[in-house]
Amino acid sequence: MKRNIDSKLALVVGSGRWGKIMIKVLLSLGFSVKYATRNLIRDYDLERKFEGQKISLLKKKFSFKFDLIILCVRPNDIFEVWEKYHSFGKSILIEKPGPISLIKLQNIIKASESINQPTLINYEYYYTQTSRDLREILRENFSNIKSIEMTWEKTFISEGGIEWRLLPHLIGELFIRPDVRIQNLNANISLKSAFLDGTLDHIPFKINVLDSKQLIHNLKITMVNGDYYYKDRDELSINGNIISRNTFSSLANILNLFESPHPNLYSENANLALFVSRNLSLIY
Repeated sequence: MKRNIDSKLALVVGSGRWGKIMIKVLLSLGFSVKYATRNLIRDYDLERKFEGQKISLLKKKFSFKFDLIILCVRPNDIFEVWEKYHSFGKSILIEKPGPISLIKLQNIIKASESINQPTLINYEYYYTQTSRDLREILRENFSNIKSIEMTWEKTFISEGGIEWRLLPHLIGELFIRPDVRIQNLNANISLKSAFLDGTLDHIPFKINVLDSKQLIHNLKITMVNGDYYYKDRDELSINGNIISRNTFSSLANILNLFESPHPNLYSENANLALFVSRNLSLIY
């Protein structure tokens, strides 16, 4: 996998916490970065944070095309921002879950396909090595899955927004194969916690999200024969024995997917995004 992408130019739209994280990753990969805020007003805190590095505010008039545009804005703003900037990029990365509106998400997907513009919704954890390895195993043994349980604990920087900050990643974990359906979905969501349960076809699942001083992100799959798979942020194991590890950051990995896309990457990502969006619409 490439670790440096020389002479590439990226635009990050949004200079909040997530925008700053993406800028840091882009700079580490060798990109030159422009950033855009609402009304293109300079963000002096951002510029001090990356002082001396290849980053500057986007000017109101420009004639070049970006190798990559990353949209780091809230779901309610994504479609408007996408309409404004997508034509200036060769490839587009949109923060998950994309626009809240399923119709607007479908419009983005259809437009991207029609102009052959590589576009991904940023489900970074779905594409880690351990996630890919686990899905390959589960697809071959889907009928033998007994139960699924996911836990995500972290310190919440701000209250609210769990349904678009965290739940999309966890619901995305359930997209094991294209024909799966979530049924009997129950959700209890507050400002600092979320508890979901239901069935994925025949398989009961539980999702737990908690505000905590610990950083925990794990998925446990129990099989009919008693075997269990356990995936955390770094490793995948079966019955306590490690079988796979992540060797790259999830964000660097998804950026490099644009350089070396695997077959059906963009259609798979579109179906993943639609799967999550449809199920989120049942919650709020």
